[in-house]
Amino acid sequence: MLRAALSVFADQGFDGAGTTEIARRAGVTQPLVHYHFDTKEALWRAAVAEVFVRLGALTDGAAAELRDLDPLARMKVMLRRYVRFSAANPEVARFFQREGIHKGERLDWLVAQHARPLSRAIAALIADGQRAGILKRAPVEMLVCLLITAGSSFFTAPALVAAEHGLDVTDPDTIERYADLLVDVLFNGLARAQPAAPGPRTSAPAPRKRRSP
Repeated sequence: MLRAALSVFADQGFDGAGTTEIARRAGVTQPLVHYHFDTKEALWRAAVAEVFVRLGALTDGAAAELRDLDPLARMKVMLRRYVRFSAANPEVARFFQREGIHKGERLDWLVAQHARPLSRAIAALIADGQRAGILKRAPVEMLVCLLITAGSSFFTAPALVAAEHGLDVTDPDTIERYADLLVDVLFNGLARAQPAAPGPRTSAPAPRKRRSP
């Protein structure tokens, strides 16, 4: 029911979402929705909390699990996990895009209760890499936004990507190829390495004349 609710909120926004459609997508009766949740606001908050339980699985215990890797390698592993999560849960990014457009009490609650702790976990990974000297000294908050957006936006409009580029964003091979490309571009850059410029040409030394005996 909570996943169905999130999908409807992502597609129609809070004001446009109705419990009738949520019940239909969940395969339950509308009275059952009202039995569990007194208000649409309560259902919305429960759906958000369920999302962050799933997102938390990406970071919970990661420090211990990946402790033998350097900060750069840890970030690559976490980014690949996030790409796979986004592919499996595209409604999550669409939901946040809708909620993030306008200021309001719901957005304030979402950020304070859930989004900020996750962002801080990502920021800590970035800061570790910067302190180790293997990541550029760029604004951490901007890097967090870059990683989150790049890891999820590819999966939010599957019909558009298929129509324009002929790619199926639900295909496991496409998902892994995108994860590989994202890691490569973000950590190695988009420009190809340029060959070293040839040094100045020097003439060969003149042969030494043999002295007469």
